[in-house]
Order: sequence, then structure tokens, then C-alpha cells
Amino acid sequence: MNIAERNDDPNAFKYREVVLPEFDVGDELRPLEITTVEGHTKTPPRYGVGRFITTLDNKGIGRPSTLDTVIPNLEKKKYVKVVKGMLHVTQLGMDVNDWTTEHASWLNDLEESKRFEEQLDAVEHDKQSRDELIEEYTKRVAEVKQALGYQDMSERPPSQNQLTFAARLAREAGVTLTDEDVRSAASISKFISKYKKPNQEIGKCPVCKTHPVVAYEKVYQCTNKECGFRVWKKSVENFLERYHPEYQDADALVTDMLRRKKTRMDDLTGKNGNRFSAYYAFEAREHGNGYGISRVGWARKTGGTKHE
Repeated sequence: MNIAERNDDPNAFKYREVVLPEFDVGDELRPLEITTVEGHTKTPPRYGVGRFITTLDNKGIGRPSTLDTVIPNLEKKKYVKVVKGMLHVTQLGMDVNDWTTEHASWLNDLEESKRFEEQLDAVEHDKQSRDELIEEYTKRVAEVKQALGYQDMSERPPSQNQLTFAARLAREAGVTLTDEDVRSAASISKFISKYKKPNQEIGKCPVCKTHPVVAYEKVYQCTNKECGFRVWKKSVENFLERYHPEYQDADALVTDMLRRKKTRMDDLTGKNGNRFSAYYAFEAREHGNGYGISRVGWARKTGGTKHE
């Protein structure tokens, strides 16, 4: 029989073999000692960076030339976080693991990963055809797509938003949308990429203060994905329609506001048609819904009574 006993660490236990004396059913057993031990739920064991890489190497998973890039790639995809040298799986990482386990278990099977590495070595040494290996995994991916009812962009029809956007680009460029252009989501995406104006950097991010803000089709956003600064172009256009500041368009307004902490705007039109001046700045919206333009103070107005 195995029983648990404590060692020098009061929170640690080890098992040892104990031989019990013979006894019959009904015999009275009296405990020799009763000890109360306070236990705590332990956190799940985690891998350190070094141990994780060593484990992959020992199991034949990962090529020597790519092992050093494994953890940076996992961090870049936000599957894990490294805290004090220990790996912490993110919620996204757990969700991806659950998805692959359910729909494509071969993607996170250790033996399959090891076999794949062996196949890559065989291809490198001309012992296996590269085309055969590509065909094998292309077939596996196709089976997953078929099971999920997924269609590639070349097979899907264009969305209404794509058609509307492409039609606008065609008018601006003075060209005609052909049947081939609108044949699929892939073909119309190619048309959009060809005629869409390049995204322009319009200023420095007011939040991280290091990366540029780019004017995309529908949003102004910091190029640093970790920053979170994002202003929807529609909200800026709504601001222009409501207060009529002296700016030609949304791009001009946002560009000016990115130059300073707060921007003075004069001769704005209020709800009742009254004119006023005020300072505005970008402020975070609730529930992580990006940033918007908010009044941060009244400005002195000629002949008026409101002050900053």
C-alpha cells in the first residue's frame, strides 16, 4: 500500500511503500497518529523558456535552425506570454489549441509533428519528394476546409461592401469594372489593391507617442498594434457635420489634432445655432471602442462669456 508522508517541506509530500499487518473483517483499528495538514491548490506547472526549447529538441520537434524563433513567433501571435522566464498560455492560445484539437488534431499531435520533421529532413537529403509532402498536407488542409464548409476567396462571390468600394474606386480612376474583376472575392480584392490610394501616415500617435498614425479607408490607427489608438473615420465625419469646424475633411481635422494635446476650434455651431469656441482632444471611449473627439475645455470667445 502507498501512503503519503511529508518531507522537510511541509507543503510537499512523497509516497512510500507500507506493509500492513494481517487483520480480519470486523477488527477494530486505532490510529497511531492524526496530523492536520493545511493544503493549498497549486497553480498548473509551467514551462520555463529553456526547458520548453529543450523538450521540443528532445522530442524531435522543431528544426535546430528554427528552435530559437519558436517562442518569439508564439509571442507575436499572442498565443503565450513570457513572464520572468516562464511561459503563460493566453486565452487566445487556449482557444486555438481547442480548435485544432477538435477540427485538425494532427496539427498539435506530438508524434505527427515529429514525423513531419523527419519528412522535412528526408526532403532535404533527397530521400523524399518535396511535391509528395506538399500534396499530403494540402490534402489534409482541404479535408479540414471541406468539413467546416470553408471556401477560399477564389471560390467566394464578392461581398456587397467590396462591390460598393470597388465601384467608387473605378469612378475615381475613370476605369470600368469588368466581369472578371467581380468574378470572386479574390479578383475584386486584386482590383481594389490596384486602385486604392496608399495608406498615408498623418501624424504621431498621441498615446504611445512613438509610432505613426495611418489613415486607412475607415479608420485612423496607430501602426503599433499593442497601442490601441483607433479613431473611426465615420465618427470624425459626424463631428464635422454637427459642429462645422473650418476643416476641409476628416483627414485634415485628424492631422491637425495629432499635432497637439488639445486643438482650439472657433466659430463652431451648437445645437441651437449658437456660435462658440472650445478646445477638443482625443479621448478613449468606454468598453475599449477606440477613441473619439471630446471637448476638454471652453475657449475665450470674442464678445462671449465662456472661458477655458
